[in-house]
Amino acid sequence: MFLKVNLDYPINHLKNVRVGMKTSKLAFFPKKGCNQNNFYLRISNSCFLNKICPITVRDRRILNSFYKLYRNESINYQDNWDYIIQACRGFGGLGGRLLSTDSFIPIGIHNDHFVIVNPVGKNLFKSIPEIASFLALNSSLLVYLKHIERECFETLVNVQGFHNIESYPWDCDEIKDDDTYPQLLVNIEKFLSDWNTYTDLRLRINRFNNLLKERNLTYSFEEIDLYPYEHEVIKFFKSYSRNYEAYENMIKVSSLTRLNYVLKINNLIAAVFFIGRIGKDAAGCYANICKYDDFPALQEFAILKLLEKLAYKDIRFFNFGGSETQSLSKFKEKFRPTKRIISNYLVYKG
Repeated sequence: MFLKVNLDYPINHLKNVRVGMKTSKLAFFPKKGCNQNNFYLRISNSCFLNKICPITVRDRRILNSFYKLYRNESINYQDNWDYIIQACRGFGGLGGRLLSTDSFIPIGIHNDHFVIVNPVGKNLFKSIPEIASFLALNSSLLVYLKHIERECFETLVNVQGFHNIESYPWDCDEIKDDDTYPQLLVNIEKFLSDWNTYTDLRLRINRFNNLLKERNLTYSFEEIDLYPYEHEVIKFFKSYSRNYEAYENMIKVSSLTRLNYVLKINNLIAAVFFIGRIGKDAAGCYANICKYDDFPALQEFAILKLLEKLAYKDIRFFNFGGSETQSLSKFKEKFRPTKRIISNYLVYKG
């Protein structure tokens, strides 16, 4: 079965894309000593000509069609448009992609290496080696593969040039980036019926409720249309997130499937959540920014209110995503996940 996709949007520029602290004429670094004209010639003769393009907002519908066809039962954090435009942002804009009638392969750039992020479709065990080899051989950069489906992973790990992530860690302390620790999935109905029996969590939420009373504070938790709040949200993210750039694409690009929530204290924003749907009845948290230094236990309280809201949307499962650090993963464990999902990573070195 083939999807109807539009291949009439060739972007052949790939120019002035920042790679780490450098800027190359092309997104791909030519090998040292490589004649620039020969490099252009190799690209123009490539079977990927006019297919490696920037991701645009109209790709959302195409990508979601692939997810509906191949991942409709998914509960995996990465099967979401917002995740893709966040993970691929280093390519420039919303990222890059290789599109065919039977696959969608998102491409990003991070810290002087390419990243192929959660490719979806058919025959990926054939197309991924081709594009990974092309990127590596024409740039001398490593190519990381994030979130490879298990069957494809088991095939590629035995293909020449592919290596386990342990051979070339993403970072010395974060071997698999934000999946160094597993994705944690919460059954919302079970959590809401049982959370009051979780002593550690109950004490934290009681602490926040007492704080509201002691300071004579009021709160509201509501779903919002992001645009009327855009400037206020941008200011909030810049003030309280460690890396505003990681969220910039999600703030500036509308997603019809995303749910945006704010918690206000005395009518001032104290927490923001971007929630994206996954498959039929799951959702993931793609931004969770809280003023927890000003309000102890705010984050636990806000997540409780969030899960109550999501239950009314007929969302059964909530995916916290993976974690870079043990401390972050331990925090998420407070919400008693019922499933842990380990993502498959590989590295291609030409």
